[in-house]
Amino acid sequence: MSGFENLYSIVWSVKGREERHILSDYPVFIGRLGKKPPSLGSFNPLKVYIYHEKSGKIRYTGIVSIAVSRYHVKLEAGEEGIYLIDHGPEGKGSKNGTYLNGERLEPGERVLLRPGDSFQLGRSGPVFTLTVVAGKKEAIVLREGVPAIMPKPIAEKLATAPGIEVKSYDESTAMVVPRTSRDKITAGDLVVHLEKLPERMRELRTLTFMEQVVTDAIELIQNGYESEKLRTILAKLELDIYRDTLIRIGGENVKQAYNQLLDLIRVGGLSDTGILEQRLQEFRSLLRELLRTIM
Repeated sequence: MSGFENLYSIVWSVKGREERHILSDYPVFIGRLGKKPPSLGSFNPLKVYIYHEKSGKIRYTGIVSIAVSRYHVKLEAGEEGIYLIDHGPEGKGSKNGTYLNGERLEPGERVLLRPGDSFQLGRSGPVFTLTVVAGKKEAIVLREGVPAIMPKPIAEKLATAPGIEVKSYDESTAMVVPRTSRDKITAGDLVVHLEKLPERMRELRTLTFMEQVVTDAIELIQNGYESEKLRTILAKLELDIYRDTLIRIGGENVKQAYNQLLDLIRVGGLSDTGILEQRLQEFRSLLRELLRTIM
């Protein structure tokens, strides 16, 4: 499903409502704009736009975010498909980073996207998913047994399919984990192709995503405690795939630390950020040690 001849779109969510944009006339930028274009009536410098450089076509995404840089990412078409660049106002990278499937790109880094890949503009910013359009169907690729963050409308479609674990944690995004042996499933007008990974690779990707979630929570506490954002981040830790992976390969100390952390979250222990950060730091150290043993 790669190649310049394919018709690609990006999908995102605004307060749970699905939005999409067909990609064409590359390159395409997504982010805030540096100045008011002549074609815009009103202008808010914190609004996030899709901007086609050649034609000057502009679309407002419905998102307002201080986490998003000017010209945050750039999408280019190549022989193999669509490329994502962490761009920023000067092409040297965005201020708060771009996260592809949960992993932060290097400033200015250029990577090939595939349908089903999700990229986030800043750790607390909006999430966009690339799809490929074929007739009346859309198609994506997901990795079997590996968590993926996706716009909520796509996740809600996937929740109707067998073998898909979905956990919503805010009004715009959700976590999706395909847990099926099938090669392909259909959810309404969405076709999902499942990529099989070696068991060690699945474990590595799952634990890496989990370690990033814990790091995000620690950084939020250190940079200014916001209860709703923190609750949103910590909700990601409750995926069944994390528990299953830790039971399978983690030692007793890792499993105990994980269960204690979940107990603290579930009883509302978010007000004592000192204890919470200490538990998160301890758990992250154990996770990193576990990751070193399987890399």
